[in-house]
Amino acid sequence: MSAGLAIELKIGDVVEPGWLPLFPARFALEGAYRRSLGWNEGDEGAPSSDASEGDFAAVLAAYVGACWGGDPLELTRHTSTGPEVVVVPPSPAAIRAFGRDLVAFGEAVLDAMARLGHSPADVFEAGQQARRLILLSIPLQAEVEESADFSEGPAAASIESTSR
Repeated sequence: MSAGLAIELKIGDVVEPGWLPLFPARFALEGAYRRSLGWNEGDEGAPSSDASEGDFAAVLAAYVGACWGGDPLELTRHTSTGPEVVVVPPSPAAIRAFGRDLVAFGEAVLDAMARLGHSPADVFEAGQQARRLILLSIPLQAEVEESADFSEGPAAASIESTSR
């Protein structure tokens, strides 16, 4: 685990190791979070759809699962042939095991956390904490532009062909 991505997840009274997922997963989680609240692409000022309490709860748990750095989790994936248990290490593989369906992933994480003795309320709070850390880790466009070095490069060297 890269030290720059390392975080701690506090779930109830337990502190678990964790890390920030890579940027594509961070963006996907935030998109799923907003959709669970009824926001759609292009909405401004107010969501255009109804919120889904179940999806919201699942996405909060998905934040925990995506940041999980503890022992491998036993997640139940529901398929057309019935449920199957998938043991996933802490990594992007956990989300990929669910075809990047963050609601299904979060539902499985919440069940796994309950089996580990964590209450749903504690998992939801940990999910909110993980979301805050993820949002803080994403630089704003203004920050990127401010820190970018737009100075002129070195004087151009000759780029003539070396073959004659």
